[in-house]
Amino acid sequence: MKTGDELPNGAIVLLERSGVILAINNCGNDDEYVTWEWDGKNPASTSWGHYHRSLEAAAYDFESRFVRKEKRNAKTNVGNG
Repeated sequence: MKTGDELPNGAIVLLERSGVILAINNCGNDDEYVTWEWDGKNPASTSWGHYHRSLEAAAYDFESRFVRKEKRNAKTNVGNG
């Protein structure tokens, strides 16, 4: 997944990092930006959408979700290396 890719739902990817996506939402509602988690292999697997009206709010949410996911992954991988 890279910047500019179109997801099956019509959203356009702005950023993707470790299974977290920031995208422009093309659903025609007031929430122009969205963050999702996805499985990393299937672009149609977006889930847990957080919808935002401003890019600033969406970018903050993207970074927060990324940090939380990295912390979860670190806890899961403790003792596995």
